[in-house]
Amino acid sequence: MLKKISFPNRKKEEEKDLYETCVICKSMTNIRKNQHIEERYGYVQAIGQVCYDCYKKIENKPREK
Repeated sequence: MLKKISFPNRKKEEEKDLYETCVICKSMTNIRKNQHIEERYGYVQAIGQVCYDCYKKIENKPREK
């Protein structure tokens, strides 16, 4: 009988491949890589995907004129 071998780090690696990483703080977001950018929360054109916290910081920052 064969014994199933589990690789505990493999699941985290697979999740990294499925979800976007914040371009500012490098944390993993809950946005899947295959989700269209028009449907994403926190996608900033010309910057990329940001997490919820970083997006809120960007939104609340006054724009320079």
